[in-house]
Amino acid sequence: MPAKSQQAPPTSNRAAHVAAWILACMTFPLIWMGGLVTTYGAGMAVPDWPSTYGYNLFLYPLGSWIKVWDVFLEHGHRLLGSLVGVVTIVLVLLLWRRDPRRALWWMAGLALVGVCLQGVLGGLRVVGSKVAEATILGMPAPAFLCVAAAALVLLVQAIPAGPMGRRQVKFWVRAVVIAAAAGGVTWFGIAAVEDRLFLARVHGCTAPAFFVLAAAMVIMTSRRWTEGAPPVEEAGGRPVRWLTLLTTGAIYGQIVLGAQLRHLAPDTPPWWFTLWVWLHLIAAGVIVLLIVWLVIGIRRCSAVPLLPRRISLLAGLFLIQLVLGLATWVTNYGWPLWFTRNVLALEYTVVAEGLWQALSTTAHVAVGSLCLAAATSTALWSHRLLALPAKPVVSTPEAKSGAKRDATRRKTKR
Repeated sequence: MPAKSQQAPPTSNRAAHVAAWILACMTFPLIWMGGLVTTYGAGMAVPDWPSTYGYNLFLYPLGSWIKVWDVFLEHGHRLLGSLVGVVTIVLVLLLWRRDPRRALWWMAGLALVGVCLQGVLGGLRVVGSKVAEATILGMPAPAFLCVAAAALVLLVQAIPAGPMGRRQVKFWVRAVVIAAAAGGVTWFGIAAVEDRLFLARVHGCTAPAFFVLAAAMVIMTSRRWTEGAPPVEEAGGRPVRWLTLLTTGAIYGQIVLGAQLRHLAPDTPPWWFTLWVWLHLIAAGVIVLLIVWLVIGIRRCSAVPLLPRRISLLAGLFLIQLVLGLATWVTNYGWPLWFTRNVLALEYTVVAEGLWQALSTTAHVAVGSLCLAAATSTALWSHRLLALPAKPVVSTPEAKSGAKRDATRRKTKR
């Protein structure tokens, strides 16, 4: 691992940059396939985990895999998720070994924890309370998962700490306490897996977050980021930086609300559905206002041409997202009654798990992740390229008198 003071050569991050690109490009179709699994209700097509009908995940017969559509989706989702995990491990090793930036070390550790969390959430959603009867590498599954969680959290603390940090006793005390807490949280989480819909909601919220983390590592390992021009002072830099952060948070909140709406239990009272719909719509309106505000505010930052392109991309993606949201509503619930009565009398027959319903709903989920990635990119580049104006020095009477006293003392010494 590079020392703190060591400076990376210009090409030191190229391998990590390529690995980050591969990870991001593999995670996006994984989100698509996960959306199809949910839309078609194929999550329970394979009843066991981590095996597939008793086979090793990678040895399941091809003929059995492609013969049944639900099994094809679920097993394909698992295979692609496993490959994403392998690429994540490669990227983490490249960053830990070759990149001198501590922020990227922590991001790598977070990515490693995130991909493991996603796999376990997906598996627990399948097996539910039967996880107590499963075994992993010869150990009872709950014990293995708790030990693995504690060891993983300990690892992602030890590597970024560096050799100097690992020599300190207080570091190990803190790291072991945090790792033990992670193992305990895992134990109680496994004990509460009866609510599979809750796991599905969490799974749907953490997947876009992992995709955005991969996209952020693509940006931060790029040559433009590491070797680009220094930040530029702009009068409107501060509000733009804050607006990009607010927009990113609002889009992620919108995704969380969408996950709650998408995974409602059949016996949920109708008012819950109405609440989530209205919150989803209100969040969409807030995001539109923030993007318009960004488009107006970025005009004051004419010296940074990259940011207007990023904001234009975000605005275009969110416009597509709004259209897909309307299409998702129509294909799942039909045209709203007020629209057919007062605007245009249109008819649409909802076909459960039909082609248009699957495509529109899954595309709405996937493009939402793209919007989040675009907003994160805009926020990162705004903080990288826009420097805050220096604060003017305010001369107070006390400061002036102090300066005069110092000048008098210097003259006296002479």
